[in-house]
Amino acid sequence: MQDLDAIVSRALADFASAGDPALLENAKAKYLGKAGELTAFQSTLKSAPPAVYVYNNAVYDLTVRDSQVLGRTKVGARSFERLIRTEFAIRNRTTGEISRFDVTHVPDGAGSPLPVQIFYQPSFWLRVELRLDETAEVPADPAADGSVLTRIRAICAAAGR
Repeated sequence: MQDLDAIVSRALADFASAGDPALLENAKAKYLGKAGELTAFQSTLKSAPPAVYVYNNAVYDLTVRDSQVLGRTKVGARSFERLIRTEFAIRNRTTGEISRFDVTHVPDGAGSPLPVQIFYQPSFWLRVELRLDETAEVPADPAADGSVLTRIRAICAAAGR
């Protein structure tokens, strides 16, 4: 995702420095047009081979269906300057069943590395939304807080038993 972060940073700088509508339109085409950098990056994600993994004696394919850079976005009561939303599909190779999920997160280096919103669709008729708790005391960077890392490692160790 570092390439994406670099493209987004350049795009935001070009948009901010555009002094008139023509320059802004040129910057928009440079990044979002048919031959734009973000459009090209998005197509490389879609054409990437699936990640194959085994879970519970079944083989699954994880594919990226779409990825978008969002501008200023409000999730619950919080506002974010920029977010990335990526849509995934998981296909069970044995049954052919497909589950879908979307993850909206802050790009690396732009704030909290936590996802801010997740949609999970295990079947065509059910879609579940997970969102950061508005009342939770979340440190700006959980990786910088040793007590948070200790709690996360303890939870993971207990889950692995």
